[in-house]
Amino acid sequence: MKKIIFSFVLAFSFTSAFAQYLLPSGQNWGNHTNSCGEVYIGTTGPIAPCTTGSEVRRMMVDAGVINYSAGIAINARAETNGTTGQTQGVATASMATATDYFAQGVVVGQTGSASNVSLLNVTVPDRTTAALGGAFTADISDPIASPTVGRYEIAGVRGRLDGTISTYPVNGVVSAGYFADNIQGSGTWAGYFEGRGYFEDNVGIGNGTPSSMLSVNTAGDNRHVVSAYSASASSGATAVYAEAAAGAGADHVAAIQGVIEAGSGYTYGVRGNATTTSPSNAGRAYGVWGRAGNATTATNFGVYGELTGSNGGTAILGYDRIKDGGAWGGILPTTDTYAGFFYGDAHVTDRMGIGSGALCLNTLAAAAPTTSNYRLFVDGGIAAKEIFVSSGLPWCDYVFEKDYELTSLEDVEKHIEEKGHLHKIASAKEIDEQGGFEVAKITVNQQEKIEEIFLHLIEMNKKIEILETENQALKSQIAAQK
Repeated sequence: MKKIIFSFVLAFSFTSAFAQYLLPSGQNWGNHTNSCGEVYIGTTGPIAPCTTGSEVRRMMVDAGVINYSAGIAINARAETNGTTGQTQGVATASMATATDYFAQGVVVGQTGSASNVSLLNVTVPDRTTAALGGAFTADISDPIASPTVGRYEIAGVRGRLDGTISTYPVNGVVSAGYFADNIQGSGTWAGYFEGRGYFEDNVGIGNGTPSSMLSVNTAGDNRHVVSAYSASASSGATAVYAEAAAGAGADHVAAIQGVIEAGSGYTYGVRGNATTTSPSNAGRAYGVWGRAGNATTATNFGVYGELTGSNGGTAILGYDRIKDGGAWGGILPTTDTYAGFFYGDAHVTDRMGIGSGALCLNTLAAAAPTTSNYRLFVDGGIAAKEIFVSSGLPWCDYVFEKDYELTSLEDVEKHIEEKGHLHKIASAKEIDEQGGFEVAKITVNQQEKIEEIFLHLIEMNKKIEILETENQALKSQIAAQK
């Protein structure tokens, strides 16, 4: 049969194309014959034969073997100028394309492009304009009879990478699907999903060898579900950033929440680590940093810890590993519970209150205004093995100096009769008015009185010794007269 070569320009569907070039069933254009198909167009052959009789090929096109040139089995082109529609532009599509330019060859099943496109404003309701290089749709209606039997694939488009490969390209990609956004504008995407997406294996963003299920700018670790790395050192840079809307009413809303079931090992709801093996005097390191503010009065918590359950423990544990030398041995009692427990020094730059009910530091400060500059307020007793007071007041040894004016017992008696309390000691009224007394000051006052008493006792002892001597002399005289 004489070889016939056609060049198709298809600006319509295959149905309209056959309306112009319709042949009876089983006819050929080209040099192929095959009882499984209806229309064949080709230059060499044969196309893979249909041996079972179950394969129907309505139209077969064969470009033959390509040597140093391009071959396109089917090429179609459509254009609209936009005078009657909402969109103008050129759409082209090619099926079964092959080129053989040595190392630059390519084999493509299907390609499509939309160029010189101008999308006009949509004025007709419920209509959408679009520029699509290729579009596929799977419009289904409950097609699966036995959902639990076998494997079903329903997709608008499907790509599969198969075969074997042992040498991977240094530049380029081996992928079942490849998408490239050459515009890279603020509103352009290499891929866009409306609805859920599913990935059976690891996903890498900025990394081609992800070990985590989701790896962002890092290979990650197969022990980590999500691994993220930020190479930016500028202020505000974060590897993971989360933001949530404010809660309303009694709703609990969190930007980040960590939940883990406590087991026999060490479990962390949220863990932060900011450290380095090379000590540095520059910068700051915060394992966990919290900030809160401007919510309801007295209900802002930068960091909140809560102890629940029935076993002992502490809501917040502070451990100074540097001072301790890393010899932590689990010093917490097994049954006791604490809101906070510190193993190491703790420092507070301002006031601290210990007590129940309202903040006792404000309550006691209001009751004793003279204590407004104090740092520790305790609403209740204090038990201690020892208390050291650094008052800054002079101790009472000045009482024993030669020029010290010792108050006579007569004046002390007179002061008590007139004032109702010991001289140089605050009265009960004064103690009540100031809400208590200062231990350091009252201790110095009492020590001063004790030392004054001893001076009076020494003076009285001297007088007694004189009286005893005189009394002994009188007794001797009386005995001699007898």
